[in-house]
Amino acid sequence: PRYFAKKNKSMYNNFNEKHIEKLKKTKVLNQDFRKVMKSWDRKGNLMYLDPPYVKAGDEYKTHGVTSKEVCDAVKKVKKAKVFLSYDNNAEVKRNCKGLKMSTITFTYTSRNQGKKKELLIEN
Repeated sequence: PRYFAKKNKSMYNNFNEKHIEKLKKTKVLNQDFRKVMKSWDRKGNLMYLDPPYVKAGDEYKTHGVTSKEVCDAVKKVKKAKVFLSYDNNAEVKRNCKGLKMSTITFTYTSRNQGKKKELLIEN
């Protein structure tokens, strides 16, 4: 499948039939994250959060959601597995203290951003 990004630049995904089969049980929800996490906190569930980054610039404004609110919600999940990707900065590390954190490096091709370090956080 082909997707179009801003300014008519095209992007291609690398999904194949095997990926699509695995994603058949996936639910993508556009609701308050706290309510979703509470209602889906069940053994065997996996939640992935990609909240607005704290220091990533105007494109990812936080819209009133703080890293403390996000990290506190992850800490409340007891049965499901949660993965959270966040920008690598002291505020996020402080607010997510007590959760498992790993630093990962991504290479971004859009807007020539190059390599960026981010945090992968899990409960």
